[in-house]
Amino acid sequence: MVQANKTGYKEGIPMPAVVLTEQTTVKDLALTPVPDRTGAIIGTVTDATTTDPIKGAKVTATNLLNGEEGSATTGDDGTYEISDLGAGVWSVMATKAGYKDSIAMPTVVVPGQDTTRDLTMKPIPPTTGSLSGTVTDAITTDPIEGATVTAQNLKTATLRRPQPVTMYL
Repeated sequence: MVQANKTGYKEGIPMPAVVLTEQTTVKDLALTPVPDRTGAIIGTVTDATTTDPIKGAKVTATNLLNGEEGSATTGDDGTYEISDLGAGVWSVMATKAGYKDSIAMPTVVVPGQDTTRDLTMKPIPPTTGSLSGTVTDAITTDPIEGATVTAQNLKTATLRRPQPVTMYL
């Protein structure tokens, strides 16, 4: 019996072969290719405000049935490709510092095909602010030059109406 095997092909069927002394027996074997069982998710990640491509965003695909994951990082042009994904329904999410995470609608991966899923990311507004005021003498209300002011335990807050700040030491 002779049998041929190769990755990417179905296992060959053993075939009988008779080899006689001092003779060459020719036996051709055929293998059937295994259909491609994977697909890819491709796309572009852009800034929702400027529509500019976002370089360096991490795009992660998660199979909604079995939790399998694949990921890629966007290039200079904001494009990505996550390949070798099994057939099924996948969630796609893009993340990058300075942007809100972007999650796409569920994406169907079909074997042997690329599925396009573009994502837009909203920039996170700056969270820095400033504190200003005048240090005054509590009795005379005269400004005190050279006073040191230390701020501790600061938390981010949004003021609905600007309020004057007066500090007494």
